[in-house]
Amino acid sequence: MLANRALVFTTFTVLICSSSVLPAQDSQDLGPVVIEETGGPNAPTPEPELTEEEKKAQQRITIPIPVGQDARGLKIPSFNSVGVLQMEFSAAEALRVDEEIVKLDDVAIELFDDEGASNFRIEMVAAEFDLETQILSTNQPFTVRRTDFKLEGENVKFDTSTRKGHVEGKVRMYIYDKNAL
Repeated sequence: MLANRALVFTTFTVLICSSSVLPAQDSQDLGPVVIEETGGPNAPTPEPELTEEEKKAQQRITIPIPVGQDARGLKIPSFNSVGVLQMEFSAAEALRVDEEIVKLDDVAIELFDDEGASNFRIEMVAAEFDLETQILSTNQPFTVRRTDFKLEGENVKFDTSTRKGHVEGKVRMYIYDKNAL
C-alpha cells in the first residue's frame, strides 16, 4: 500500500514539474496526459502460447498420496488453460501401490463441456489408474451415463488426457433419445 502511494506521489510530482517547464502555447490543446505502467513487480506478464504436450501436461491428473498409503474421499478437479472445469475425478478409497499405479474403489469421473456444464459421467466399482499413461482401467462392471444414453459393460480403459475410452466384453446400451445421438 505504501509503495502505491509513493508511485502516485512520484507521478503527481512529475506531472506538476513537467507542466511548469513546458512553454505556453497559443490556444493549442495538448489533451490529457496518459501514463502507462509497463513494468514493475506487480505488472501482469503475458502468457506464452502452449504446445500440445504442454497443454496435456497441465491437464495431467496427479494423485497426492505417498506410496503404500491410502486415502478416503478423494476428489480431484481438472481445469483447462482458462480455468473452466473439464473433469472431476473422485473415489471413495484410493491406495497408492507404487510411483505409477493407484488402485481405486467406487470411482466416478464426471466430464464437462467447454462452458463447464456436465457432459457425461463414468462410474466404476473398482479401477486402477496409471499415472504415467493417464489411463483408468477396470475389469469389473462400469456405467457411462449421458442425458440421451446409458452404457453398461465389463471392461473399459479410459484415457483421461484424450477423454476417450475403449470397451471390451459384454456391453449393454440404453438409448433414451435417438434423435440426440
